[in-house]
Amino acid sequence: MTLSPGRRAATIVCPELPAPAWERIQQALEKIPELTLLRCPAVASEVLAVCARLEPAILIAEIDLVRQFNSEELLERSRSGRLQVIALIADPRNTDHISLLRAGCAGVLDTAASAEMYQKAIQGVSEGEMWAPRLVVSQLARETLLADNPRRLTHREREILAFLGRNLTNQQIADQLFISRETVRWHLRSLYSKIGVSNRPAAVEYARRATSQA
Repeated sequence: MTLSPGRRAATIVCPELPAPAWERIQQALEKIPELTLLRCPAVASEVLAVCARLEPAILIAEIDLVRQFNSEELLERSRSGRLQVIALIADPRNTDHISLLRAGCAGVLDTAASAEMYQKAIQGVSEGEMWAPRLVVSQLARETLLADNPRRLTHREREILAFLGRNLTNQQIADQLFISRETVRWHLRSLYSKIGVSNRPAAVEYARRATSQA
């Protein structure tokens, strides 16, 4: 890996990881010799103190440890570029990736991933990229754009989105809001455009995800 001009190489900090993960990280860094590796105790306060002394740093830690960090501090350090965090997860299907990224993590990686995947994640994060499943990154980007979009959801559209999350039909939504079914359809067309979906199942999934994260 070639660093950008004037860019200082980061130190990889790994607090007491399982042996297989530690070995994969070591194998990954053999192909990224610009980065150094440091192991430390898995104590939240000590980990952040170590990272502060070594900034810029990339912290690779298990999710349970990451959740012990102060999210505001983590976000501040992440935005400044002083610290990037890759959270290791054992059960990707049952992990809320977006919440971790919102909390300041730069990446989310399956603990059992291959050494090659560790290498790609570390290399990507070191270059300022976000590392997570493509659909997760797309969802986060879409929500960010919507938050800054002057065409954000109206009060009525938010109501209809909530009903979609409960899987109500157009007629049931119309009955709840005392409006016609055609009016519901009109609102849905605008709603789909704003949240970046093209069909009802995608809108329902979006609504359920938004409700679970509220």
